[in-house]
Amino acid sequence: MIFTLAVVLLPTLVSSLDYPVGITNCGVKSWIDNPPQRAVTMNQGTTELMLALNLSDHMVGTAYLDDYIWSELEDDFNKVPVLSDSYPDIDTLLSVQPDFVYASYSSAFATSHVNYTQFIEGECDLVIERKGEC
Repeated sequence: MIFTLAVVLLPTLVSSLDYPVGITNCGVKSWIDNPPQRAVTMNQGTTELMLALNLSDHMVGTAYLDDYIWSELEDDFNKVPVLSDSYPDIDTLLSVQPDFVYASYSSAFATSHVNYTQFIEGECDLVIERKGEC
């Protein structure tokens, strides 16, 4: 019941988001000027979340699915190319020219088993802000 309610309400909340949005993660600050248009999801949960938000038309790929897609989302899922059964290599990922890569786990961004978070000192946190809030 709660998930169904979230699926119904989240697209309304997302469409009302004002851009630009500032995101600071692991000490790196970025301003996102526009909603992503060419997203790639890298895990089951992120894929289903994007589909539940009715964003399949903004997705150019997905990867590393480890379960069946929820049946209510299956039609939209079938519109999204599956880039790899596991995490795609960098050439495959960049071939779809993503402007947003969304993953549940930092392992999605590992190269040769070297996780980028090993090189970041201190705690990583995520801060979201709107223009004029600072």
